[in-house]
Amino acid sequence: MTSIINTLKLTAARKARTLPDVVKRRNKLLLKLSEQRALAAALQTGVHYSPKRLRSFTDINTGERIVKEVPVRIKPWFWTGERGETLLCVNYGSKQIEIAKKNSY
Repeated sequence: MTSIINTLKLTAARKARTLPDVVKRRNKLLLKLSEQRALAAALQTGVHYSPKRLRSFTDINTGERIVKEVPVRIKPWFWTGERGETLLCVNYGSKQIEIAKKNSY
């Protein structure tokens, strides 16, 4: 066992405390895509879907900060086209993301 430890190359390194901005944005987009998937599945089965988020409020009487779980309305990124096909537009914030290069028709 000691011979294995002696063969290892040890270096001083620090673990990153925060994620890079690219990874944060990627995770946010993945969360939004999973919400859209859950919304589409709920609409297909006829169930109402509204995810919940934690919001903090100030109590009027005591002035104390209270954290509540409240439902959030999400807008669907998909719709039915003129020919009955389902269309999807991926958004990041208020901008549309181009998934593939535009085809010239």
